[in-house]
Amino acid sequence: ARLWDWETGSQLRLFRPRCGPLLSIGLHESGDYVFTQTVSGDVHLWKTSAPMPLRVSTGDPAGRIPSVNFTSDRKAIRIVYGSDLITEWMLETGGDRAARKIAPWESLADTKYSVTLTQPLERSPNGKSVVQFSHNGPALLWDCVKQRVIAELARRGETVLSASFNTDGEYVATASGSDRALIWDTSRGELVSSFISPEQPIYRAAFSLHSKWLLTQP
Repeated sequence: ARLWDWETGSQLRLFRPRCGPLLSIGLHESGDYVFTQTVSGDVHLWKTSAPMPLRVSTGDPAGRIPSVNFTSDRKAIRIVYGSDLITEWMLETGGDRAARKIAPWESLADTKYSVTLTQPLERSPNGKSVVQFSHNGPALLWDCVKQRVIAELARRGETVLSASFNTDGEYVATASGSDRALIWDTSRGELVSSFISPEQPIYRAAFSLHSKWLLTQP
């Protein structure tokens, strides 16, 4: 994996993990940390300013390939081998994270919504809401203060593919590969507007920085 300065085009770092080609990578939004995962299941946690990894996992004895991502509070990486083996490494030290209370949107599989720990999350800029995607159904809009689902963000029979909050977190735009993008009020979980594309399906929708425009991608 290579880390680039996109303005100058120069390569900053080369991350060369052991044991084969890469399966997935992740870059922390601070730019300070990277994780790499190989096809053999090895996981490396790197600090971008250091030549050697902070920590290396040599894979699961059962041969399972883990799911790896940053935790929702962005302080650790989570490595998930199915539902019975979950570990978290602190970014600053690479050490095991102490047991903590898990938010409901980080909980184990919920068969009603087909949601798992490995499902991606989209967090609002104000920290009050989280959108949790599912494999084959509506995304869930969570109220982070009350810790409950306040809405299912999809029309009947659709699977949400993308979600994007506006800058103050009051609205979220979703796209499902249908002919329209939907805008939802995050405090009430209500649909407030829709934008129809008669010629092409919409797979992604995103607000502009000042929240006055909505960009849709076919």
